[in-house]
Amino acid sequence: DVAGKTESFLFRTYYGKVFVENFRRGDLIKVRVNVDVTSRERLKKQKKDNAFIAMYRDYFARDYIEQVKIKDEWISTSERKEEIGKMNFRNGKVFLDLVVTDIYKEDGTTVGIVFKNGLVGNFAFPKYARKSVDAIIVGDVVSFVGYRSSGEESAYPIPGVKAVYNFGQLIKNKGIIKSMLYKQNFACIGLVLTTRDNGEVSVSFPGNYATRVEKFAKSGKEVVIYRGDYQIEHQLNHPELHAIVSDGDTLKIDDLWFYGGADVKHEHTPVTVSGKIGRIDRGVNNRMISFLVANDVYVDVNAGNMEQIAKYIKKGVQVEIAGDERIKKDGEIYLKDYRILIPHRIKIDGKEFLLP
Repeated sequence: DVAGKTESFLFRTYYGKVFVENFRRGDLIKVRVNVDVTSRERLKKQKKDNAFIAMYRDYFARDYIEQVKIKDEWISTSERKEEIGKMNFRNGKVFLDLVVTDIYKEDGTTVGIVFKNGLVGNFAFPKYARKSVDAIIVGDVVSFVGYRSSGEESAYPIPGVKAVYNFGQLIKNKGIIKSMLYKQNFACIGLVLTTRDNGEVSVSFPGNYATRVEKFAKSGKEVVIYRGDYQIEHQLNHPELHAIVSDGDTLKIDDLWFYGGADVKHEHTPVTVSGKIGRIDRGVNNRMISFLVANDVYVDVNAGNMEQIAKYIKKGVQVEIAGDERIKKDGEIYLKDYRILIPHRIKIDGKEFLLP
């Protein structure tokens, strides 16, 4: 309560004990706050109050406490750079087949799922968690993937907590790997599983895991996979694969948020190639997505950039292309032994085109 007006201020989780051990509801507190003026102004301009705006207001448009006065001393509660690396939301961890020992709720909403040894899976945005979470009860066996979201100096509403991870529930399927999946550039980025009860299930994984996943496929044995359930309808991107288990062998994929980007980032080397255009590949609305040069150079096309020269790209035409050739990562599998090239300059029919 600030001069009769309710204000919401945040402190970083690693200062939790500082606040919990020194203050209670009703205490007078003096803080110095970094007010996020930009977010406040942005919210004022919003005419519609949709779900995204509500989530933004609830979880992001807050002002952080930078200092708090305890007794007669101002204590810094500013951001610690070393903590950012510890709680990097891209550094995940996979947890398989754990028994739920308790459910923590606030106002009827599941906020945390409690397991043995002080492990808790929590929801960064509990109001917007998937409805399937509400069905989880004590005694259930669940699997999840997430990043560590708190440290030793954090404070919790229940005793015995040692580690809190963001909770991304995983679905368990059992079956035989039918085939591997490849992008249009022939890089392996997924698999198809034939199950007994759910038909065929397709999942994606980071391309540099391909050789490790292929070992399970080549065995021909039944496997258990653990996958995410997020998928955008009418898109070719498949849910994330986070673990495979077979005959006691387990492969965990701790990488997070690679949905739609399983073909991982690569180093490149500048090259210039020349030759005749062979196969031309087209996608939706007959738009060019790639073409082959000199029988082994796969030119990865940005449809927007290529519109200006699409009429010149014809089978059998001689071209010279300067661009960045992709360096294959350890663990990748390519269906075709092609060099993959991102073009920046194309010389064709006596004309030269620069591609941004």
